[in-house]
Amino acid sequence: RPVRASYNDGKITFLNTNRFRNTSYITAVWELVKNGNILLAADEIILDIDAECEKAFELDYKLPKEKCDCHLNIYYYDGENEIACEQIAIKEEYKSEKIKSDSKITVASDDSKTAVSFDNGSVTFSAENGMIESYIVNGKEFVNDSPAFAKGFVPNIFRAPLDNDARQLEKWLDAGYDNYECKCVDFEVELKKDKAEVEITYKLKSKKSLLPLAKAELEYTVYSNGLVNVEAKLTPVAKKRVAMNIPRFGLTLEMPEEFSNVEYYGMGPDENLSDVYAQSIVGIYNTTVKDMHEPYIKPQDSGNRTLVRYLTLTDDNGNGLKFAFDDDYFNFNVREFSQKLLQNAKHQEDLHTEHTVAVNIDGFTRGSGTASCGPDVLPRFVVDGSDELEFSFYMMPVK
Repeated sequence: RPVRASYNDGKITFLNTNRFRNTSYITAVWELVKNGNILLAADEIILDIDAECEKAFELDYKLPKEKCDCHLNIYYYDGENEIACEQIAIKEEYKSEKIKSDSKITVASDDSKTAVSFDNGSVTFSAENGMIESYIVNGKEFVNDSPAFAKGFVPNIFRAPLDNDARQLEKWLDAGYDNYECKCVDFEVELKKDKAEVEITYKLKSKKSLLPLAKAELEYTVYSNGLVNVEAKLTPVAKKRVAMNIPRFGLTLEMPEEFSNVEYYGMGPDENLSDVYAQSIVGIYNTTVKDMHEPYIKPQDSGNRTLVRYLTLTDDNGNGLKFAFDDDYFNFNVREFSQKLLQNAKHQEDLHTEHTVAVNIDGFTRGSGTASCGPDVLPRFVVDGSDELEFSFYMMPVK
């Protein structure tokens, strides 16, 4: 772009990157954004800067003192046409609201399931497969009773291959990453004063290995207002050389199809990955599950969003679930069909709604790279699962 901005101590400095042309044809408009909402919108600035020179402007505003995100968004116009935009992070200290309750909570178990009951709702876990069978708050069910693949949460280490995954794909397929079984080998429940803890251990079994590919441990902490903290850990067992470069580590849940309205606070408005995000800025975006799908000629994983602070999925009445980051931001994508259908699709015509909302919450997602015609993913964007990977997030009902 012809102009680049930097910020320091209340001043914004614009650098004209043109070799021979003054920037007087460019108008800059900036806005100060707090937690994704515009705090202050400024007047236009005519950038009269000689070629390869820079100019500083004082910004007349006071930063919020509390912990929050503050971003400076700058939009560049040539006449009425936007030619570029950029975002400067002044501070990133967003605090996710996680209101915990100390009301009464109960646990009831039998051979097939465990039900954790709290104010106005319950979470029911299957003792056989460890998945959430039901998550009801105020009579509203948030788990798809007829899932396309599985209710969830299901540990996920694969993705429908990108064109740029070509150099790694054969290794993943040879290890069985594309078709493994999550076998529940341990299920434990403990009731404490104001919460219930459910710990589940899975072995990720592939037919292409005698030993499991990995061990996945999930810990759910359910509070008496329906707030659920989810912690996930992945430990490799077999094929450790392959595990040095895995597609992702995340969890998948299926919700009923009516929860099709998407709001998130993260990088957008379009898809982005850890190494493909220069076109994106952090903000609050609204879309739908259907519109998050990118119709590539060859179906592949798409619609990913990075640096996500929170995601909400709601029905037309505003009921739904909110997923909020814990220690680190997460990635997500949502679809109206399962990952399995996407993996097997050869053409866009092979994709169709499966009357579900398949939610992928990822702690780690491999970058894209350019391996279909150039270098593979740079080392800092590789997901190395050869030791241990851990992430956590919160899940809570919203109205």
